[in-house]
Amino acid sequence: MKYDTQKYFLWVLGCQMNKSDGERVAAVLEELGFVPTTNESEANLIFTMACSVRQTAIDRIHGRLRNWEHMKRTRPILTVLSGCVLPDDKEYFRKKFDILLDTKDINQLPALLTDTQNIRRSIIPSRGTQVVQYLSLKPKYSSTFQAFVPIMSGCDKFCTYCAVPFTRGREVSRPSKEILDEVQALVVRGYKQITLLGQNVNSYGLDTQGREPNFAKLLQLVAAIAGDFWIHYTSPHPRDMTDDVLDAMAASPKIAKQIHLPLQAGSTAVLKRMNRTYTQGEYLRLMHRIRSRFPYLALSTDIIVGFPGETAAQFEETRKVFREARFDMAYIAQYSPRPNTPAAKVFSDDVLESEKKRRFEVLTADLSECSFAYHQSLLHSTIRILIEKYSTGFYFGKTEGLKNIRVPAHDFDHGKFVGTFQEIRVQTVSHWHLQGAFVESFIPVKSLTQ
Repeated sequence: MKYDTQKYFLWVLGCQMNKSDGERVAAVLEELGFVPTTNESEANLIFTMACSVRQTAIDRIHGRLRNWEHMKRTRPILTVLSGCVLPDDKEYFRKKFDILLDTKDINQLPALLTDTQNIRRSIIPSRGTQVVQYLSLKPKYSSTFQAFVPIMSGCDKFCTYCAVPFTRGREVSRPSKEILDEVQALVVRGYKQITLLGQNVNSYGLDTQGREPNFAKLLQLVAAIAGDFWIHYTSPHPRDMTDDVLDAMAASPKIAKQIHLPLQAGSTAVLKRMNRTYTQGEYLRLMHRIRSRFPYLALSTDIIVGFPGETAAQFEETRKVFREARFDMAYIAQYSPRPNTPAAKVFSDDVLESEKKRRFEVLTADLSECSFAYHQSLLHSTIRILIEKYSTGFYFGKTEGLKNIRVPAHDFDHGKFVGTFQEIRVQTVSHWHLQGAFVESFIPVKSLTQ
């Protein structure tokens, strides 16, 4: 069935995995004849990729639902919900959306849209290795030079605060041939940045009883593909960060010298309540091992402040680890209990909201200092960047370590270098950005702070 001239509005919340899944949804809908729109008021189909990491994302869906229900009174609109949705939220949203579809069942979307009268009985839940079959769908990439490539789905770690095991299930690895074929096709098309995605990428292959390579070997296989491109990956778990992964990174200039390694908390007692399965000391020893291999590594992390029972002294332990690890970027969140997660069931959310906010602000100030120090280490150096966009006389791009950089364009450029690697001389730095100039036309520029 073709939906000629009908429009779809795709609303993606949350992580890079959701964005990648959204690219597959877009491809399926356009194959059926739908046309994308950025204006939900003119859409015939509204597709939401939900995120359950924090309550605020779910609250945003509740707010938009009221608007969609009002729109439905004037014309027919089909609403679809997928992504990460907790069981309690599913029960509520099942009554509000026309189709509620687990991410792993996205490949069933064409059949559902041809049988909207029997949606409930049409969905056959994917199980076992079927969970990653939807990843074989060819996505509609949102960029012509950067791509997310999922390598697995789910999580087996069961951190007490986390919704992922309850929304995406257990870890299932995608066949390595599919991954390599997708990367190969992207590189042939000229893509310059490939990001391998998974909730815990460095446990890739562990569920396959040896049928698939481990993560280090997968990195080596991706790096062996001919072409000039960067390889990033996110996110690894500290418990599974082994030396063979570091060996693979050291062996290939294609693998970016950048790691996002979630800490979550610096206190061993808090880490134990989170079920993170490592101690403060083990994390720091891992950091020192990584730093000894890659002295100029860009290192980012995730932190939760105000986890149940976290004392002021335990928060200071997080600050201590933060400074010692020298994180140049961090995604800091104030704890938000998620329904039916172990933390919500067992622990009292006993840190005041005002104290969570204070700790967030203090740690953000620490991050600003660490980020500035890292940026200063790049001052006056020549680095390679990937140019992402052009606007009003400037190019904007990313370094190999994913730092934002601005570069003045020549009057005659008109954006021709977007999607290419360029050599840049870093001239000025701020806490959050860099600024430089093309090496072949080195001219003074104003500081970002001016």
